[in-house]
Amino acid sequence: MDSDDTILIAGQISISSSVTKLVVRLFNDGTLDPDFDAGSLTANRAVNKEVLPNGKIVVGPTVKSINGFQAATLARLHPDGTEDLAFDPGAGLGPLMDPGNEHLFALADGKILVTGEFKSVNELPLPMIARLNGDLEFRITEMQKFERGKVQLTSTSRKGKKYMLQTSVDFKQWTVLGSYTASGKVLETEFIPMADESHRYYRIMQAD
Repeated sequence: MDSDDTILIAGQISISSSVTKLVVRLFNDGTLDPDFDAGSLTANRAVNKEVLPNGKIVVGPTVKSINGFQAATLARLHPDGTEDLAFDPGAGLGPLMDPGNEHLFALADGKILVTGEFKSVNELPLPMIARLNGDLEFRITEMQKFERGKVQLTSTSRKGKKYMLQTSVDFKQWTVLGSYTASGKVLETEFIPMADESHRYYRIMQAD
């Protein structure tokens, strides 16, 4: 039972003759909480759930999609049930040798312990037990140079978030060269380096 006297349930829950939900929240009288909506969450079978110290909810390990977008076995929801786009388990758990024998544990620092008969996590050989950070760390992953001096920076991003490309010669005063709204977990920005200084620095910053 949650701290506000509601009950969070995960499984294969029939809401009506035509609607089945994997995660729902009930009031203590058994009625559905309309403020909690996990959207169109699908899985190969019933999922487990674990509530983290910050109130977010991890579900898995057989999640297939959320609201029509592919999900890699695990997902994290905000307290109201909406998808937390900052959670990125990569390729997720590898082949499940004994489906139904997986468990999720919320740790005090917000990390997630996963156990079960799987062989890998995000394509790394981590059999049977793994600890996940989950948050998508912002970083520039690649820089490419093209003809006529054009440069492309590839970075991680969060869908719907706004980012700014900035430049500086002294790390004190920064000038905005462009603003972008991420459409997914990868952001590509292109620019032609300015030639007015012998040394110039560039960075990408989240704007909101």
